[in-house]
Amino acid sequence: MALQQALNFIHVLKSRSADKGRNDNDLPDIGAISEVGKNEGFQFTIEELRQAHRFDWQMRLSAKLSQDD
Repeated sequence: MALQQALNFIHVLKSRSADKGRNDNDLPDIGAISEVGKNEGFQFTIEELRQAHRFDWQMRLSAKLSQDD
């Protein structure tokens, strides 16, 4: 369940970043990102956040590849 919270948090961050015109390169290190999530009520470990990040990119790549077909 914590992995799902980490994925949800990533989507929240991406939405906020897009609204402010930021990209992924503007984000601080993973420890700082994890702390932001905890401060906002999300519960996940740094390792779960890393796993969620990998899943997020895999899903985006799959979506991109299926659009290109």
